Amino acid sequence: RLLEPSPEPIPNPTGEQAAARDADVSSADPRPVVHRHAGIHLDLHQRIVRVQDRIVEVSRLEFELLAALMESPRRVLTHGELAERVWENCDVETKTISMLVSRLRRRIIAAGGPRIAHAVPGVGYRLAYGT
Repeated sequence: RLLEPSPEPIPNPTGEQAAARDADVSSADPRPVVHRHAGIHLDLHQRIVRVQDRIVEVSRLEFELLAALMESPRRVLTHGELAERVWENCDVETKTISMLVSRLRRRIIAAGGPRIAHAVPGVGYRLAYGT
C-alpha cells in the first residue's frame, strides 16, 4: 500500500529555532553550562575552552579532564575517578593520566593561563588555586 503525502508541511526549524530547542533539552542537565576558573572558561555545550578570551584547541580527553577538574573544584579526584570520567571505565595506568594532565597544562599555560592541576601524590589531582 502506498502512503499518501501529508497535507501538513514537514517542520524545518531555522538555526535560531533549533538552537532554542536544543537549549530547552539541555536545560534539564543540572550541571552549569559554563565553568570559570582563573581566566579559564569551559563551555560544556559548545565544547570550547577559552583562556583569557582566546580559544584553546584541546583533545576530547583533555576537555573531559578539564571538565572533571572544574566540576569538582574543591576536592581531589582520584586516579580511578579520572579514569572513569575521562576514559569511560577503561583500565588506564596512572602514567597515562599524568601524561594527559601534562599536555593539558602545557596548552593552558601556552595560552596565558595558570597551571590548572596539582598532583596529590599517590591519590590523584585537584584543580589548582592561586597559580
